Amino acid sequence: MSEPMEVNFATLIEEYNQFFGPLYGPSLIQAFTKLAKTSTPEEDDGHRASDLYNLIADIVRPIKTAYGNLSEAKQGLQDRVEELKKDTAFSRGQLEKSERQLEKSETRLQHEEEKYNQRFENILELTKKLAISETERNILQRQLDQARDHIFFLENSKTEFKYGKTLGHHGSRTRTQLWDELKSQNQVREISLKFSPTEEDVNNLAAATEMFKTLTRDKKDTWKVEKDMYKDLNELVRKLCPDGSYTIDTHMDHSVDTTIAWSPRIPNALFNIMFVIEWKHPSVSITTGGERGQMIDYLLAIRERLPAQSKFHGILSNFIESAVFEVNFRSDGTYTVQISTTNDLVSAVAYALNQSERKTIEFTLPESYKDNAEIFASTPEHFVAHAPLSNRQHPQVFPEASRVVIKVLSPKADDVSPNNWARVYWNELEMLKKVRQSKSIHIVEYLPDNFPTLVMVPFGRSINDNEASSTLKNAVTGVLAGLKHIHKCDVIHRDLRRSNVVLIQRGDKPQPVIIDFGCATDSWSKEIPYEGSALAVPPRLLLMNEDELYDPLFSDDLFAFILFVQTLLFPLAFVGFNVGRVNPNRDKSKFSSETHRLFQLWGDIKSSPTWGNFYAAACKEDYDSLADMANLFTTMDTTRRGKRSG
Repeated sequence: MSEPMEVNFATLIEEYNQFFGPLYGPSLIQAFTKLAKTSTPEEDDGHRASDLYNLIADIVRPIKTAYGNLSEAKQGLQDRVEELKKDTAFSRGQLEKSERQLEKSETRLQHEEEKYNQRFENILELTKKLAISETERNILQRQLDQARDHIFFLENSKTEFKYGKTLGHHGSRTRTQLWDELKSQNQVREISLKFSPTEEDVNNLAAATEMFKTLTRDKKDTWKVEKDMYKDLNELVRKLCPDGSYTIDTHMDHSVDTTIAWSPRIPNALFNIMFVIEWKHPSVSITTGGERGQMIDYLLAIRERLPAQSKFHGILSNFIESAVFEVNFRSDGTYTVQISTTNDLVSAVAYALNQSERKTIEFTLPESYKDNAEIFASTPEHFVAHAPLSNRQHPQVFPEASRVVIKVLSPKADDVSPNNWARVYWNELEMLKKVRQSKSIHIVEYLPDNFPTLVMVPFGRSINDNEASSTLKNAVTGVLAGLKHIHKCDVIHRDLRRSNVVLIQRGDKPQPVIIDFGCATDSWSKEIPYEGSALAVPPRLLLMNEDELYDPLFSDDLFAFILFVQTLLFPLAFVGFNVGRVNPNRDKSKFSSETHRLFQLWGDIKSSPTWGNFYAAACKEDYDSLADMANLFTTMDTTRRGKRSG
C-alpha cells in the first residue's frame, strides 16, 4: 500500500480552476466539494485523499488530452483564419485592381462615347446642312422650272427636258470642252463690234460714257475683287436700259423670275430676259475657253426656260474688254454663236439692248375669255393662262369654280416636228376625249367642241405638306377613284404623281382632280417608250434600258399611286430627290444614286408587312385593297409626317 498522500483540496481546486478555466472549472469544484462532504474525518487517513486524487487525475487526463487536441485544432483554425485573411486580402487586392481597371475602361468607354456622340452630332449637323442645301437647290430649280405656283399644268413629263438635266449635261462636260466643241464644229463666228446708235440713244449713251470715264478714273483701281465691281457697273447698265426694264443683281437676289410675264395692256406680247451680263475682274482674261463656255452655258440654261425665243444675248466683260454673245437657235434645236468684241463697255450694252428681241406668240382664245385671261407660261406650241369664270359659263362642268386654267395649242403647232409639245398636247386631247365619255368628279378637264385646240380645268391648288389628315385621306380615295374611272375608259395615265393632282374646292371639302394627260395612252398600246416622270415609272422598268420599248399596264398607274401616297405620308423622305438623275438600266452597277434609292424604296415597299399588301394589290389590279391606304391617314397627325419607314 502506498503512503497516504496529503491533499489540500483548496489548492487542488484552484489549480484545476486556473488550468481548465471557465469551461470545466465549475464542474470540478462541484465534484471536489461533493467528495469532501461525503468523506468523514475518521475515514480520511490520507489513503482516501490519494485515491480521490488519482480518480480525479484519471478523469481529468482525457479531458486535458481533449483540451490539448482542441487547442491544436483551435490553433489550426486560427492559422486557417489567417490564411483566409491573407487570401481575402489578396482577393480584395485583385478586386480593387479589377475595379480600377473597370473604372479605367468605363472612363475610356465614356470618352469614346463622347467622341462618338460628337461625331454623330457633326454628322447630324452635316446632314441637316445637306438637307437644307438640297431643299434650297430644289426651291431654286422649281423657281426656274415653274412660271407661277400653278406651272405644274405645264410641267414637262419628259425628264430630259428638265432645266437640271440640261445643266447636268453641260456640267458633265467642262465649259472649256463645250467651247472647244463649238469651235471645232464651226458653230462660232467672232467679229469686231460695229454699232451705230439711233438719235434717241445718243443722250443716254453720252451720260453713260461719262460715267464709264469716271469709273475708269476713280473706281477701277479700288476693285480688289470681282464683287467690288457689281454695284458700280450695275448702275452703269441701269443708265442705259429703257424705262419699263429692270436690272437684277443675281449675286444679291438669287430668286430671279426667269418666267414669261403677261400684261393685258399690251396685246399678244410675251416679255422675257433681254440679255445677261457676266462681270469679270479686270485682271481676268475673257478670251479663255472656260470663260466663254460659261456664257454659252448660261444662255443655254435660259433657253430651257424660254423655248419660244430663238435668239439670246449675253455680255462677258472685265470692264476693259467686252464681248457680246448672240446665240441663234434653228428649228431643229441646233444653234450658232456670234461674238462681237469691243473695248467700249457702253457700246456693248447698247448693242445688246438694240439686238434683244421681244418675242411675240400668236394665240387665239374664245371671245368670252380674251379680255380677262392672264397668260403665265408658254412654249413654241402652246400657252397656259387662267381666267375668271362667270356663273353662266359651263355650269354643268364647273358648278362651283370661280376661275379656270386654259391650255391652248398654237395654230402653228401642226407644222412642228412630232417629238415636241404639240405631239404631247394632241395626245392629251385624244385621251381626254376618251375619258370624258363618262363623268368623274376627279377628271374634270373640259374640251369645248367649238374650240378643238383648247383644254380647260378648274383653277386648283397643289397638295401641301401640312394638309389636314382628312384632306389627305380624301385625296387618296379620290385619286384612286379617278384612276379606276380612267382605266374603265381603256386609258393608262402613265404620269400619276403629286404635281399632277390638284385640289378643287367643292363645298367645304377640297376634292382631288387628276390632270395632265400628255403621257397617257390606250390600254392596248404595245412597244412604246416610257415618257412619264421617274416618280411614276413602274418598278419593272427600272431594270430595263432607257431606250427600250414596253407594253403599258393598268398596274403601272397603281404602282405610281403607291408612290403618290408615300409622298403624302413621308414628304421629307423625298426632299432632294432629283428625278432627272434616274437612269433605268439592266445592269444595276450602272445605276445612279437616285436610281439605287428608288430601286431600294420599291424593295422596302414589297417586303414591308403593311406596304407589301398594297404592292401585291397593285399587281392584281385590286382597287378595293388599295383603297385601304386611305386608312393610314385616319389618325395621322400631319405635323409628325416625315421620314419614310418600313
